[in-house]
Amino acid sequence: VENVLLTGGVNYNDETAAASTSGRYVLCGASDIASGDPAVCASDDTTLLFGPRFSHSDACLVFASDVDSDADQPDFAEACEEYLVFGGVSSELPAAEVFSSGGADVFNKSLLFDEATQLEEVYFPETVRVKSDTPGEPAKLYVFGGVAADDVTEQVLGDRLLVTLRGPQVVPQQVNVNLKQEEEEGVLTVAALDLSELDDAEAVFRFFHTVTVLDNGRIMVAGGLGKNLTAQKSALLFEEPKTHALSYVKNVDLRKQRFGHTATVLTEGVLRGAVLIVGGLAVDNATGTIKFADSAEIFIPEGFSIP
Repeated sequence: VENVLLTGGVNYNDETAAASTSGRYVLCGASDIASGDPAVCASDDTTLLFGPRFSHSDACLVFASDVDSDADQPDFAEACEEYLVFGGVSSELPAAEVFSSGGADVFNKSLLFDEATQLEEVYFPETVRVKSDTPGEPAKLYVFGGVAADDVTEQVLGDRLLVTLRGPQVVPQQVNVNLKQEEEEGVLTVAALDLSELDDAEAVFRFFHTVTVLDNGRIMVAGGLGKNLTAQKSALLFEEPKTHALSYVKNVDLRKQRFGHTATVLTEGVLRGAVLIVGGLAVDNATGTIKFADSAEIFIPEGFSIP
């Protein structure tokens, strides 16, 4: 990996002692980050985004192997050719942007939806990419969870940016990206997922959750805070078959409820293909007390076998 792209977020100004949403991006070399010098990767006025954003998500649209048949590295080890930054913006700002590693300069293109959708203004979404098994067919993008802009209130008090959230209620959707437009902006189209097979459709409304693509192509939505701001213990499994029509499969329970955790598919060793779930926060739903989740667990997908 040669460069790391940092986008948006919340900045703290030492001189004014104030917090603000960032509208900048920084393209920084991995070796520069490792040097520990904070000035090496400083941004300037030329690195403005199309709009300030925070609590956004990201996904790679195009990996090196998608355009180079000789590149067969796994996704986690590949450089990204087209990088999507999605969500975390208020009204009248582009819902997403794409950065390209091609050419002499970083290509930054705004993306607008072709029609009104819940995803125009969404905070805390999780975007996941499912690579196609069919040569030449683009990967699919799905967005799970998030909080609509109407349910997010921002307030700056001195050196703090306070964000008040009501419950999540954004329907999971497939997102299609079309960058080949003559206009300045690219176009996003969406298709909501069918939740009719879910016993409790509201169970899929979450934020501070994780979305992970398993080795068998299924997507696992795990933990998070639910519609009533309660910590979730369940994991929902969705399947992306060869038809590339994502459908709900079933849900399973994690050992502990948690949110703000990580979920990583193991790529080496006897547990290759299992999911390591680490850390996060837990809530005592009776008292409302928040505490650190002091454990980790291994999720074993259905049909798992030791290599």
